[in-house]
Amino acid sequence: PELWQRYTSKSQAKPGDVWITVSNGHVILYIGNVNGEDSIAHASYLERVGGIGSSGYLNEGMVDTSGRQYAGFHFLGSGAEAAAALPTKTL
Repeated sequence: PELWQRYTSKSQAKPGDVWITVSNGHVILYIGNVNGEDSIAHASYLERVGGIGSSGYLNEGMVDTSGRQYAGFHFLGSGAEAAAALPTKTL
């Protein structure tokens, strides 16, 4: 079964959702309410260290302040399904 449901409107977001840029791989975790502010967690290997910021970084259409388009994803599976879906690799 499909474990992820895609959406394109920020109002559909639930805490724990993943937001991914459509074209260049930036990933954001939607956290929800942190100390009264609708929040996200994100980082960039090019620009900044990880941190919690305002979800206002993206508008309702899932476009960030730099003009990048995102898609949002709800996880539909269980914890066991998530673990089973992880790639396995031995070093």
